[in-house]
Amino acid sequence: MPEDQLSWVVPAKATGATNPAVPGSDMVSKPTMQQSSWLPSDRRRLLIGGVLTAVLVILFLPGLSGGKILCFRDNLSDHLGWRLQAASRLVTGRISFVDPTIDAGIPMLADPNTMVLYPTTWLFAVLPPAIALTLHDVLHVLLLGFGAYFLLRRMGHARRPAIAGASFAAGAGIAFSQLAFTNSIAALAWTPWLIRTAVRLPRNPMKIARRIAAGAVIGALGIYAGEPVIAAMGWIVWFVVLLVGDGQPKLTRRVPLLAAPLLAAALAAPLLIPFLSSYPSSHRAVLGLPHGSIAADAFRPARWPELLFPHLYGAPGPFAPDGFWAAPSFPWIRYEVNLHAGTIALALILLGTWQRKNRWWTAVLVAATVLAATPGILVAAARLIRPLGSFRYAIKFLLLAFLAAIPILARGVTAVRQRPKTFRRVAAVLGLITMILAAPLMTAQGARTTLSRLDPASAPNLDRPGVAASISRSVREDAVFQLVPLIAAASAPELLLIPSLVTQLVLEGRSMLIWDSSQTYTTSSRTMDILGKDARAAEQLLTPFGRLRTNPSPGVPSPVAQSRSEFAQAFRFYGTPFGIRYRGCLGPDGLEPWWSADAALRLAGTKPPAVAHTARHLGIDAILRRRTLPASGDIAASRTLTVAGSPVAVMRLARPAPALWTAIREIRVPSREAAWHQLEDPASVPGADAVTIATHSGVTQYRPASARLLGRTPSAWRIRTISAGPGLLVLDQAFSPGWKARIDGRPVPITLVNLCRLGIRFPAGTHTVTVWWSRAPFFVGLGTAGVGGFIVLGMLFLPRKRRRDRSPTGDPAPTHRATRRQTSLSAVPPGTSSRRPNPPGRESPHR
Repeated sequence: MPEDQLSWVVPAKATGATNPAVPGSDMVSKPTMQQSSWLPSDRRRLLIGGVLTAVLVILFLPGLSGGKILCFRDNLSDHLGWRLQAASRLVTGRISFVDPTIDAGIPMLADPNTMVLYPTTWLFAVLPPAIALTLHDVLHVLLLGFGAYFLLRRMGHARRPAIAGASFAAGAGIAFSQLAFTNSIAALAWTPWLIRTAVRLPRNPMKIARRIAAGAVIGALGIYAGEPVIAAMGWIVWFVVLLVGDGQPKLTRRVPLLAAPLLAAALAAPLLIPFLSSYPSSHRAVLGLPHGSIAADAFRPARWPELLFPHLYGAPGPFAPDGFWAAPSFPWIRYEVNLHAGTIALALILLGTWQRKNRWWTAVLVAATVLAATPGILVAAARLIRPLGSFRYAIKFLLLAFLAAIPILARGVTAVRQRPKTFRRVAAVLGLITMILAAPLMTAQGARTTLSRLDPASAPNLDRPGVAASISRSVREDAVFQLVPLIAAASAPELLLIPSLVTQLVLEGRSMLIWDSSQTYTTSSRTMDILGKDARAAEQLLTPFGRLRTNPSPGVPSPVAQSRSEFAQAFRFYGTPFGIRYRGCLGPDGLEPWWSADAALRLAGTKPPAVAHTARHLGIDAILRRRTLPASGDIAASRTLTVAGSPVAVMRLARPAPALWTAIREIRVPSREAAWHQLEDPASVPGADAVTIATHSGVTQYRPASARLLGRTPSAWRIRTISAGPGLLVLDQAFSPGWKARIDGRPVPITLVNLCRLGIRFPAGTHTVTVWWSRAPFFVGLGTAGVGGFIVLGMLFLPRKRRRDRSPTGDPAPTHRATRRQTSLSAVPPGTSSRRPNPPGRESPHR
């Protein structure tokens, strides 16, 4: 029996009696004898936790120093820019309702991905970006690990299995994959704490109320974290534990806990209500997702070896020669950075799945894995359940499998103590599989030959200088990381199992964290220096990952390296905090108004001779393309740059529509197609002709009018108009029902102009026009959160019912702590003296 359980064991008279002191434990009590320790139990636990925390923090030291930054996907292309924008507004005491830098203004607060209301956004207001981003990641990885530990302890696991489960939770490839998204790692970190509120519910109604309050607060934080799918998966596991978990009270005592998700939604209403008000008119709701999004990058057999070899298809970052060499063979670029689990964790999970107490966790694990591997099930289900049609990336179900694997692995650690020979056999099989998979890839020629046969479409990439050699080197390192700790764990499971598991996870975790100079991502690039401050640019580089080219220039090591380096050069959308305002570009996550998204798609499909003229109508003053557009009067200047070995043409347009103008002529057409053709017409005049959609076609001439900007913020305009007759005011603002307008304090409707811009009709005379983004959904949500918060506080501070029962002798009954102390003392063999006698009226269990 582990040393850390000695204080819990009451020696049983019969050998093999179940230990009653550890709830839910399936371990067997044995007669124990007094053991001395160089450090008290509590301090030893703190030391172990401190060492594991320090090991994890050391992995992130390059970023904590501020000189380096993690080179993961969306963190640098989207999330870092969002966080910097939101933080800059928070410093001034304002909330970012609108992001003015993308598509002429898209919802920001309403977009969960932006994390405007999440607490760690303040880090970006007071710390350098690289340190703030790294600290956000470190805090949430630690939160995930400690949450898993305390979850397993509440489930009845001993400390060693709980430490193993926590190490897997914080160090497995699935967890490290979420570092590519600041919202994903944050949402995942709260899930074990949420699940913990549903484990082994107390019978005391007051304690039940506190569980409800804790679940509501934690669940709301998971929603504010900004990844709804991960938050939903956490609630799925929570429901499973509540309904079928071990040691639960009768159903009537569990029903009240169903108030927790309702209260969590109420506390998160300042985000949820704005989101629900914006979503119906968004790109994703109206135009839908790209074809194949559900099945994109499924957990198909080609990816299964990544469980053992996380670098098989290339390094997770862009700065290695192999990059993502297999890009042409995959329908989409890998959504997850890596899927590493490791040989030891896989062996423990296999052992744990056979435990009877893990039947429900095993069912969740298998079901989630099947859904991740066969997205066709989701596609078929989406025909009946329409919301599933908005689900993106079936591989996200592996996160659900990951959550289920944590308690399974912990139970596997217990099984190893009971059946070490079985563990050695499983370890031998996994070690053999690892060697068989690695053997053909140990040399550059072997990697080139083997992988060319498995992925014929990617074979040309393997012929690039250094790619095959980099793959074989990564495979050799991965094989060592998999086999050496596995051999150590199998040789002495009682002593080396957990150290070997931690070592394996740390070694692979270190190789997964790819760093680059933070200076590259926190200063403006050459492109932005050329465009100037507040440039309204259209990027037609087929972003974000369509720019992977089959024939790269010499010196470009991999297609993904080229793509990521261009992101570092401040192409969409990371450059927006430094002055680029993207127009005519699809937003990063689909919440932008569908009118803007539709116009961006139409601009991308416009023939080159008409691109510049049409772009001027949309207020675009610069275009970034691979090739220069045909010369015309619409292009004032052109320059070609070389970015990551690839040419980028930067074209400055002549006389684009200004940010604020009054129409000289209104052209009414019956459809969007006709409106777009009108914008493409060379005879139309940008900044003077306003194209609107109406049932009756025609042209209206307006008298000259003037409009002067009195004040502007990202979410509000104040304009003074002077005209001898009625007119039409046009703003460089994306059309959306969320915008409201008043003229001299009287509400007026808004008008769709040029397919995606905001127009307001004004009467003759001098008037003040006010346009603002409606804050009503936010304030409704704030009021709802206030009511929910009042209820939660009431639950947390319910008066405790104090009752001191009397023992048969009339003395106060011993407290729980005194009982635990007595239990520990009773474990001392007879004849050994003790400093503390038994409480009056209680006999020693040894009598």
